[in-house]
Amino acid sequence: MRPTIREVFHEIKYWIADKCFNYELDEAFRHGMQEGAQYATTWITMRAEINRDRIKMSKTQVAGYEKALEVIKDERKEIALRTGAKL
Repeated sequence: MRPTIREVFHEIKYWIADKCFNYELDEAFRHGMQEGAQYATTWITMRAEINRDRIKMSKTQVAGYEKALEVIKDERKEIALRTGAKL
């Protein structure tokens, strides 16, 4: 089946945009990755910190929760290194 004129024009349009704005598109993608990582990591950390005080837990559960918070904080550093996010 042959592509329609509309489909061909659509492909040409994106090919031209890719050739003309390759750097800008890559930069926008990197920026989106950084912002997304920063938002997600901050949100997870904040929710974990808030819930720690709200949830009634046994001593064992508290110890496990504290260990989970440590892991989150360690992973924040790794996420910052991988994505360039400012955490």
